[in-house]
Amino acid sequence: MIKYADDVRFPSKQDQKNEYENIQDDISETSLEKLVKITKTEYHAIIKYKQNNRDSTEITLPVIKKDDGWKIIVGEDIK
Repeated sequence: MIKYADDVRFPSKQDQKNEYENIQDDISETSLEKLVKITKTEYHAIIKYKQNNRDSTEITLPVIKKDDGWKIIVGEDIK
């Protein structure tokens, strides 16, 4: 996951990795509902998931092409 995500909540990849390894949430039933093209280097991914046996949640995350490939941008709100 760390290879494909740029999580803007963390100052470094190591901080991101440490936090991800300690996540206690039980995420299940994850699906990519839709991928919307914004530009040729940016998409919005609409993702649906269940967390800790609660109702499904839908989030939209930007996906941006960078020098080292496509990255999911986490921690940035899409309105």
